[in-house]
Amino acid sequence: MPEQKGKRKAKKRTRFNFIHDIEWVYNNIDVTRPTKAPSFGAGGFLLWAREHKNEFYRSYLRPLMPAGKALEEELERADDVTVQDMVTGQIAEIRAKVERESALLSSGAQTA
Repeated sequence: MPEQKGKRKAKKRTRFNFIHDIEWVYNNIDVTRPTKAPSFGAGGFLLWAREHKNEFYRSYLRPLMPAGKALEEELERADDVTVQDMVTGQIAEIRAKVERESALLSSGAQTA
């Protein structure tokens, strides 16, 4: 039977993976539509999580977070990446400013 126009076809997965759906919702909670979800369950869960963010984070994400030493290592990695990204961004801003000022000085020197 041909597929009817406008009807969304379910994406097939070989098995149910609730952890994958939780991670997908976490990564897409404010950035995508439920129709882009990897499954109908994930799409429905996304709608629910948007309405109940505190409960979603507390009930579904907290149990998946690393604890103890693993959490400390994860936070250290995140801090390192954040600091590195911040410094890299600041260097890029400084370079852009120097280039703009050099261009202004060069154009001013040429007109004088």
